[in-house]
Amino acid sequence: MRFIFTFLLFFAFNIAYSQTNVIQNGGFENWTGGLPDNWLKTTDDYTISQASDTVYEGTSSAKIILTGTTTQKLRQEDIPIIGGQHYILRMQVFDNDPAGRLRFWGYWEGEGVSGGPQPTFYTEDSPDWQLYECEYDAPAGATGLSLEIRFYDVSDNWDGDAVFHIDAVEVLSPSSDVPVITNITSGIFDANTHITIQATITDDQGIDTAKVHYKLNLGGEETPVIMTNISGDLWEGIIPAQTDGTGLEYWISAKDIDTTPNTTTSSVLKTLIGCASLSKAHELDENGVMLYIDFMAKVKGIVTAATGTFHETQQDDYIQDGNYGINVFSFNIVKSMALNDSVEITGSFDQYNGKSEIIPDTIIIINSGNTPPEPVIVTCGQVNEDYEGLLIKIVDGIISGWDEQAGVSFTAALNDGTADLDLRVNESTDIDGHAAPPDFTPIIGIASQHDYSSPYTGGYQILPRCWGDMSVTGINDNPFNTAYSFALKQNYPNPFNPSTIINYELPITNYVELSVYNALGQKVRTLVNRRQDTGKYSVQFNADGLASGVYFINFQSGQFAQTKKMILLR
Repeated sequence: MRFIFTFLLFFAFNIAYSQTNVIQNGGFENWTGGLPDNWLKTTDDYTISQASDTVYEGTSSAKIILTGTTTQKLRQEDIPIIGGQHYILRMQVFDNDPAGRLRFWGYWEGEGVSGGPQPTFYTEDSPDWQLYECEYDAPAGATGLSLEIRFYDVSDNWDGDAVFHIDAVEVLSPSSDVPVITNITSGIFDANTHITIQATITDDQGIDTAKVHYKLNLGGEETPVIMTNISGDLWEGIIPAQTDGTGLEYWISAKDIDTTPNTTTSSVLKTLIGCASLSKAHELDENGVMLYIDFMAKVKGIVTAATGTFHETQQDDYIQDGNYGINVFSFNIVKSMALNDSVEITGSFDQYNGKSEIIPDTIIIINSGNTPPEPVIVTCGQVNEDYEGLLIKIVDGIISGWDEQAGVSFTAALNDGTADLDLRVNESTDIDGHAAPPDFTPIIGIASQHDYSSPYTGGYQILPRCWGDMSVTGINDNPFNTAYSFALKQNYPNPFNPSTIINYELPITNYVELSVYNALGQKVRTLVNRRQDTGKYSVQFNADGLASGVYFINFQSGQFAQTKKMILLR
């Protein structure tokens, strides 16, 4: 998970593991030249050195200092593993730098195998050594593992100066005299249907009994269910049917038939049954930590911030289901989503600096062109977890700390008399490079959160998606007269320098997009991008930063679209 509060992807219970670490030089005691033995430095924008002043165990650790802002990697190849067995990956991390994050990233080796251990969670800032740990079942046929430790600079300035210490890196395999549990059924289970859990359970002496254990909704009593041997090493147990959104945690225990029986217990798997409400992502403990973090979930919603709005190469989108919203985040774009698409997303709940996220495995576009949600009108002082992820609107606010530079992201302050609220402008939008909006300008955007430390109860933000969200182009939010048809009027003056007035008419309450394109068909400004009431509207377009030439203003509302030609003369 991107959020770094819990260090276990799954919690392990009573698994007997040998103390033989199959990774080489995980204690960083043996160095030759600038690298520890058996490790490869596969990127260049960091330094690695042997440190003796900050050590977890032994006499040294590896000290990492980033010198660039891209992902950096320390790798060990050909780690011997056995397909079908269960492995624990763990290391001790000293990371008290708010700019730094790290995680494992691995690849299985062997004929016909693919993928690898790639947990999405990270370390957190801590003044102490912290255990970073996860568990994986090696696929059948796997013979080795290539393991990377990946380092990131996550500071606001992305200045590439994060510092880490790592020590006691281990890949542990199970002891040979206990049952081995693999291939446990996982995923999203249908609501109101019995849940069939299967697993492969092996042992050199055979299995006496196996059980699937489960808990519901983060509490209650543990309930064991006897599993049945279906055939060979395949075992099966049935969990009773549950309703939509029920939180299910389950794991498997097995006992062998040795003279002195050995018992082992699998990792805990977590999932939300059926289609879950986004409200589940906003259930928090007293420290603002998501209660259903790491749970697999299937959710549905309308896209309120499309792919590419806040990041060009990562999935950094927002959806909402009417009452709640959530950030859809992945380091890679799983599927491009357009504004107002209705989508179904399957993934895992996560949290990053207080912000609720779903890390998608799959994204299905149900349909497109839906009516966009109306922004919820709130005050700066009201923005909290109830509104996080929702499209909101702040009226009568005053902005301070605005940065007029182009090509930079920055955080300004918005205050409407109730409180200060961070106004975060992302350079991937068309907002940077503009002068500050006038006082009392209505601001539309996504309510978000960026709180560096627990308790995660502050750091709330509003994220405008485009210049049109700033309502700064002279939009008359109180439409005048009555409109009887869709119409886009010719701008005046035309030619113009540097500003011009654009009028349009809206005969019904509908979603409106008013955008400016250059002669190459590239969008250069979004003036309006929201739902508006019926009426006649007037918009002022300021062409600061644009070169002389021919431009086109495009008006679209529902199925209606119209374009007018404009000429900018400097």
